[in-house]
Amino acid sequence: NVPNFAQTFNLNKEQIRIFNTITSHIQRTIMWQICTDLKSSKPEQLLMYIGGAGGCGKSRVTEAICAFMSHHDRLHTLRSLAPSSAAAVAINGLTMQSMLREGRNKLCINTTLTQTEITSIETEWKNINYCLIDEISMVGCHM
Repeated sequence: NVPNFAQTFNLNKEQIRIFNTITSHIQRTIMWQICTDLKSSKPEQLLMYIGGAGGCGKSRVTEAICAFMSHHDRLHTLRSLAPSSAAAVAINGLTMQSMLREGRNKLCINTTLTQTEITSIETEWKNINYCLIDEISMVGCHM
């Protein structure tokens, strides 16, 4: 029994279009990962910006996508990030600084990671297929 995510999350037409674009890509990626036919090609990277004023429903789309991924046992392939701890908590994610192994007072510019830190980050991201960055307008140009 497949849930109707658009109905469950009360998505409008534009939200459904966005949801369908992303979930179609997720489904193609899943098929590529489990396909034994070596001739199949990996889906191209999906880069998407979902903009809009506060309260327009971006978070509802995000919640629906997370529910879709959870339903398909793929939530572990999604990394949710936000610039502030409050925004990270709201999306069940990490702050961008913690993902980059930076402290609160450490500037990204001129920061050098150790080989151990680089290896740790690479290992952590090895199986991540999708990255969601919430509140992107709050991210500085030096991030």
